[in-house]
Amino acid sequence: MKNKNSSKIKQSFLAAYDSAFEDDSELILEIKDLEKRYSEEAYLTEGGMKKLSSISDLIIKRDIIKAKLKEENNPLKVDAFIREARLNASLQHPNIVPIYDIGIDDNNEAFFTMKKLGGENLKDILKQLQDKKQEYIENYTQTYLLETFLKVCDAISYSHSKNIIHLDLKPANIQLDEYGQVMVCDWGLARELKELENLPTRTKVMSTNIKGINLTQDGQFKGSPGYMAPEQISSSFGPRTKATDIYSLGAILYSLVTLQVPIESTDLEEVFDRTEKGEFLEPRQCTPERNISASLNAVIMKAMATKSENRYASVQELSYEIRALSEGYATEAEQASFFTQLRLLYLRNKNLSLTILLFSLTSMIFLALFMKKLNEEKEFAQLAELKANQSEKVARESLIKAEEEEKRAQNLLEGLEQEKKIREKVSTEAAPKIMESAYSVYREGHYQKALSYMDSVVKLSPKLEWSWAFRGRLLFGEMRFKEALENLENYSGDKDIQWLIDLTRQCIRDKEANKLTW
Repeated sequence: MKNKNSSKIKQSFLAAYDSAFEDDSELILEIKDLEKRYSEEAYLTEGGMKKLSSISDLIIKRDIIKAKLKEENNPLKVDAFIREARLNASLQHPNIVPIYDIGIDDNNEAFFTMKKLGGENLKDILKQLQDKKQEYIENYTQTYLLETFLKVCDAISYSHSKNIIHLDLKPANIQLDEYGQVMVCDWGLARELKELENLPTRTKVMSTNIKGINLTQDGQFKGSPGYMAPEQISSSFGPRTKATDIYSLGAILYSLVTLQVPIESTDLEEVFDRTEKGEFLEPRQCTPERNISASLNAVIMKAMATKSENRYASVQELSYEIRALSEGYATEAEQASFFTQLRLLYLRNKNLSLTILLFSLTSMIFLALFMKKLNEEKEFAQLAELKANQSEKVARESLIKAEEEEKRAQNLLEGLEQEKKIREKVSTEAAPKIMESAYSVYREGHYQKALSYMDSVVKLSPKLEWSWAFRGRLLFGEMRFKEALENLENYSGDKDIQWLIDLTRQCIRDKEANKLTW
């Protein structure tokens, strides 16, 4: 009986469902009645192999870009065109232009569609800055351009993680819009790393007049003069690798800070020759009026090293250098001296540095006052001894003066006690501030720097309970177990750290027994 009832309920539900959807909605009918997905093409521009048009996707109501080959009858170029689209489509990153569709249209021509980008490409922006257009100077500061560069690095670092090399990085292939979006475009020369071993570098160039031209010769010579690495010109510099893109990133950074192309000439062979020899002005020499820092200059020159093994080992390393520079740290490329690093440390931590400086100056002043008063007391004592040997009258006068000097000495001792209290107060006030800085750098992952700060805290204020526990944890992280145990045992606060003390003792025992493996 139960099964029959269930069957009737199911039939009723299906009948109601079919009735509810008996008629298609207007939106479904609209999609069904579409005879073609894309609108008519509106020509935009063309470059190397492709011509670009603006179209609308009529199904999802979105304006997009359609790319087609300029020469549709060349099978090799069609294959390369489709390979580019697939390679680009495999890269899903916010700073890489997305591919939406690949297909063959009604004219039997291969095409792919991609996001329609707004704004301008970086080459045009740099030209406007070079021409001193005030609007561009205000909108595209060096800080903004370096942030843009880091987004480009993020995109290329991602593509390298997929073993895909761009091979044509230049300002013209980087698109910026008014909302801060950065897109790396034109992956037509991109290759998987394993493909590069069998591809040639260059052939003899028939015409060397390249004024105003960014050259790309399909199938043989690939790249853009001024931004291409030496190994893209001659196989004597080794194979094209991820370091090839790093060179181009360095050249782009060169243009961002100087507004110039690193190596430029109307004679292509001259560009090739200078690229192979690494003959170009350092950024600081190219535009001395722009006050380019030595740190940034060193980063660019390392990224653009002629030999690939002398460049950064990865895009992440290059990004780290720029971020370190932006945050006020010394870069690896500049090989900063101790005094340079000390100056940068002061600039990064002005408040902490001023607090320590104030404490040091106060201590020096107190010490000077103490020594001065100590010398005065010595002189007073000598004078009293001299007058004690005089006549009774003189002795009485000396006794009176001695009493006066005793009062002065008492005042001196009271003053010294007051000075001691002031020093203790300054130490007590400075220690928590330094400890806050230690917590801050600890949360950022700078453990050795945090430990250095905590060394100062325990010296300034040994009675600050939690400082011993925190310093003990940092020493434990450095595997300095005996020192860590001494600090942890100095702590007598409310928080339970007995588990860490026990663990530290166990580590000491294991280490002494050679059982510690980490």
